[in-house]
Amino acid sequence: MTNAIRAFGWLVPWFFLVSVIVLIVMLFVSRFSKRPNKRDVRETLGLWCLACWYIGVVMITIIPNGGSAPIQFEGEDRARFSLVPLDGWFDQYGLNLTAVRESALNAILFVPGMILTLWFTKMRTSAAFIFLIGFGGLIEISQLLTNWGRALTVTDIIMYSLGTVFGWGICGSHVKRRTLDKPLSTKRIFSKSR
Repeated sequence: MTNAIRAFGWLVPWFFLVSVIVLIVMLFVSRFSKRPNKRDVRETLGLWCLACWYIGVVMITIIPNGGSAPIQFEGEDRARFSLVPLDGWFDQYGLNLTAVRESALNAILFVPGMILTLWFTKMRTSAAFIFLIGFGGLIEISQLLTNWGRALTVTDIIMYSLGTVFGWGICGSHVKRRTLDKPLSTKRIFSKSR
């Protein structure tokens, strides 16, 4: 945990600043576009949560650790991409737990994205899945194109896919036909299907 705070802790104030600016803009647009009611405010706050998730994912995955590009010495050649699934999971000592942990964190990163997308948008499950995997693909392509010390890996895309599947598994089947006027009932969640 201290490594994550050390690597990304400096992003927290910037994340809050950008999130507050986005919230103010969204509330301003919602307020002056039409007459607001409770449903509009809930939808705006839900979409703000989704926007904050996107902002956080972009900040964590694209901006380099420490806020500056790593120094690359002359003659040093870093791998810019890896098309081998689960690359780095195994080394000469066996299972590389650091690489496995980073992959698991990539999967966990996309779970709330799928939940928020299904909960606050009118996207179908398949469209939300394709959209989020496309977003993950854009992240990986931007890591390839920028020289900020990050690399495109197929393992990350696989983990993003697993995270979206887990997100769908957590709430996808229950949110499918839900509207904001009808709150999700616990009876429907915990009842036995017939």
